[in-house]
Amino acid sequence: MITADDIRHSGATNIPDLLRMARGVDVAQINANTWAVSIRGLNGRFSNERLVLVDGRNVYTQTSGGVFWDVLDLPLEDVARIEVIRRPAGTIWGANAVTGVINIITRNAAETRGGMVVARGGDLDQGFGTAQYGGGLGDATDYRVYTKYFNQDHMPGLTGPSGADGWHVLRGGFRADTSLSSRDKLMLQGDVYTGEEGSPSTFLPPVTSPALQDNNLAVPRSGGFLQSVWKHAFSPSSHTTLGISFDRYQRDDVLLERRHTLDVAFQHHIAFGSRQDVVWERTTA
Repeated sequence: MITADDIRHSGATNIPDLLRMARGVDVAQINANTWAVSIRGLNGRFSNERLVLVDGRNVYTQTSGGVFWDVLDLPLEDVARIEVIRRPAGTIWGANAVTGVINIITRNAAETRGGMVVARGGDLDQGFGTAQYGGGLGDATDYRVYTKYFNQDHMPGLTGPSGADGWHVLRGGFRADTSLSSRDKLMLQGDVYTGEEGSPSTFLPPVTSPALQDNNLAVPRSGGFLQSVWKHAFSPSSHTTLGISFDRYQRDDVLLERRHTLDVAFQHHIAFGSRQDVVWERTTA
């Protein structure tokens, strides 16, 4: 498990770099805006059979089962911990979890009250900043809102000083946690982002062309999500969780992928004594 203290002392600026600290997780950076992350080998940009969750929300694409790590970007100061489950135990989580599970858990809004401003700069990360504010609405609701922006320069290419893979993203989001009653808790969060990424590739213009030609495109990215989680406690040993999320993203590169996903998950947890737990769930996407 990667704790909040580990994150604070790591110096990492993104989720893939944090995962380098987890035992058994293979992380390779393909270019400035593309990563390959896997568990138990078989690494590649669209490595599947590895489930990635953020506060219980599936973030893998239904097309390939892989994860677009470039847009899985949130203020690392809001991450409470990252749990990594390896080996066959991951299969308990069902589809896409054969090799393991990466579960990213963010802090409750009550833990992030007050203002926060983070700014960095350098040769590669030319501009990086986060502004966040958290507060309360009455006695039952806590919230936080944030905005984040970064501009990263090109990495060196194979044949020159520029790999044409520089990128920038602007993101904004929120989270609210409410106590509806002594037995009911409601969490609502979401974010939206827009940006542009360099997408270097090669192509063969005509059949008689003597060599491959570089095709360096600057392509837009956009998307966002909205998620709600309602927890109800029947007793100290029995509770239910209902999660509903809607994800939208658009990538105008060679993938030309545009997707809208509605996910509904219900889970009932029952504890028998001090050693036995029964959990059943129903998921629809």
